[in-house]
Amino acid sequence: MTDPDTPVQPSGDRADPHQDVAAVDSQLTNYKWEELWTRAYDKLDQKAPDVTKEYIDNVSSMQGGRSAEPSAVLIDAKWIESVVTRLEAQRTEKQWRVNFSAKLFEVDIRLREQVENFLKLAMWSDRLVRPALNTQPHAALAWSGATIVISLIQDFMSQSENLLNGLDVIAKIQIYWRVCEQAFLKSDMGENIYRELKLQLIDIYALILEYQFRAINHLSKRAVTRGKSGIFGCHEWEARKQSITALDTEAKNLVPVTQRTEFMNNWRQQLDQIHKSNQILQGIQAILHDSFELQKKEAENDLLRALSGQPYSTSLFDIDDRVPDTFEWFYKDENRFKEWRDSRKSGILWISAGPGCGKSVLTKSLIKDGLLTTKRSTTNIAHFFFKEGDINRNSTSSAMCRLIHQILVQDPSKKLLQNASERGYTTDASLAKDLGQLWGILEDIVSSSDSGDTILVLDALDECSRTDRVHLLKILQEFFEGNKAEDSSIVLKVFITSRPYDDFKLGKPRKINPLAEYTTHIVFPNVSKDINLVIDARIRTIASEIPPTQREAISKHLRGRQDRTFLWLSLTFKYIEMNPDLFKRVVDIEQQLYKLPDGIFDAYGALLARVQDHKRSRVLLEIVYRADRPVSLLEANYALTIALASQKFESHKSVESALFPMELFAGLVRNCSGFMIDVFDGNLSFLHATAREFLETP
Repeated sequence: MTDPDTPVQPSGDRADPHQDVAAVDSQLTNYKWEELWTRAYDKLDQKAPDVTKEYIDNVSSMQGGRSAEPSAVLIDAKWIESVVTRLEAQRTEKQWRVNFSAKLFEVDIRLREQVENFLKLAMWSDRLVRPALNTQPHAALAWSGATIVISLIQDFMSQSENLLNGLDVIAKIQIYWRVCEQAFLKSDMGENIYRELKLQLIDIYALILEYQFRAINHLSKRAVTRGKSGIFGCHEWEARKQSITALDTEAKNLVPVTQRTEFMNNWRQQLDQIHKSNQILQGIQAILHDSFELQKKEAENDLLRALSGQPYSTSLFDIDDRVPDTFEWFYKDENRFKEWRDSRKSGILWISAGPGCGKSVLTKSLIKDGLLTTKRSTTNIAHFFFKEGDINRNSTSSAMCRLIHQILVQDPSKKLLQNASERGYTTDASLAKDLGQLWGILEDIVSSSDSGDTILVLDALDECSRTDRVHLLKILQEFFEGNKAEDSSIVLKVFITSRPYDDFKLGKPRKINPLAEYTTHIVFPNVSKDINLVIDARIRTIASEIPPTQREAISKHLRGRQDRTFLWLSLTFKYIEMNPDLFKRVVDIEQQLYKLPDGIFDAYGALLARVQDHKRSRVLLEIVYRADRPVSLLEANYALTIALASQKFESHKSVESALFPMELFAGLVRNCSGFMIDVFDGNLSFLHATAREFLETP
């Protein structure tokens, strides 16, 4: 048996290699031009059966079939047609085109040009395949070879330069002899002359098929096999190409000089037409377009992933809903809120109030009820709720990531995302920490002609780290003092809530507070009326064991208290709900009402005093206090279980067996922490920033 790595060499046999040599001479003149590729395949199959068998196995596998048993499958017209049909289907698959063009742009420009030229030849060859199936099935197989290689080579372009070069040369040789065959077929003498040329072409075609078969076998092997010694290298492909070109030169010399010049000119014209064909150029453009679209999509997804790298719950859901008719004083504020909202200029609306006065509830209602703008379809609105003690919610870079992410994903046109991704911003992990670059992205969005007004909502800015908020205010100052803030086509509005800390310099003149000129400041007024509305709403929902008369007494007492806040009221109702038995008798009610806590810290103290298991309470509060992010229920369950254990656990399984029931653990956390710890979305965090401040108070 011939070594499969040894090229098939032209032999003295000038007939069907499957026939007896003595019978050859009588049949030499019977060869037709249409038969040459079939004769060439027979010659190859006899000389290198291992190559054809491996080729059949590999191509069958590509078509989704099983490998053939030796001699069980022949390369006949039916098999070739199945291969062609599958290749035609593959060329219509967008994913294949995308993958191929994506790999194309990973190689250097010189090799890329070579691949593109070969792709043109392959696309031109495709049109010859289907017509040749009935009369020249093995010719159809040869013309399909380039397309099969294209489907396999996408992952190995940079390692296949010599192989591709050989295939390119071979394809051009095929085109030359097709030009000749077409001329011969039109000639009356075409079937009876050029006896020696036909025999030479059989040898050339056998070598071409062998080159294609070996190339396909080579590319079909696993990467690890291709890396081993003994597998084809650069010089092997070059040697096979030289064998083919040498025979091709000999064959061309057998063509009469008068026809040789004509054929050469026609061949050159054919190649020129192939490379300039509008249809082929459009086909390549379609392939590249799919890749460009995929690359654009990947760039957009990379940007969104970089912006959403830090987990962040929207926090709208863990804030109380506004009680109907509350905050009407704000919504009807014509000179400040409505003027800021309806203005065509950029500006800041800053709401300040003490802790627990309902700033976050107001913010939520403005977002949820769509009251921040009268032009909802042309306004980008993004929000961020700062939270002290949560590493993902106490930095301005985290805020900026989430604000940009919201704007980009909410834009129905997707133009803002496309524009941002095309600007080439860094999309690795460093982006989420680079406030300067993040602000650059946001400024580009705000300045885009595809963007309408932009409203940024920053709740509880006082819970952001001081260094970060100073940096943010500096950036806002630079924006509002720059030319863009004066441009009527660029509208950026910022809604901020915070406590009235001195470092914000709220209400101070411009020389002290550079943002004063661009800021409308609203201080919460006395909200007694709103608190009374909340009392009326909540009193109907407290423990059903408390009789209506006692409820009315509680309501009257709460209405009469001074210095009330929404948070204090919420904590007071929690205290009543924890101790309903204390408020059932009329004789007890007045005494108990006067024991109600006076302020927020008193309320926390009263709630903790009612906790029976002080050790559990202390451990849970310490777990949440020391964590720099929300702690999951499962994490807290493990931490509490281990902390309360009287002896060391021997294994993880023993810890698991001692865990508190997960379905009851959220309630246990709330009760043992005196409701200072809230559970939302499976995570633990302090009910309010004042809870952390209470624990830090000596």
